[in-house]
Amino acid sequence: MSNIKTINGLMKYLRDNHNIKINGSTDKMKLKCIGYYHGYKG
Repeated sequence: MSNIKTINGLMKYLRDNHNIKINGSTDKMKLKCIGYYHGYKG
């Protein structure tokens, strides 16, 4: 994975490299709310 430093950069990475349809402020907020450890603890 490249050195991603912003949410916008992460969204672009997901679109370009993993064919995930993600864009807009709603998707951005959902991505922020997930967090790194959410899946691990949940």
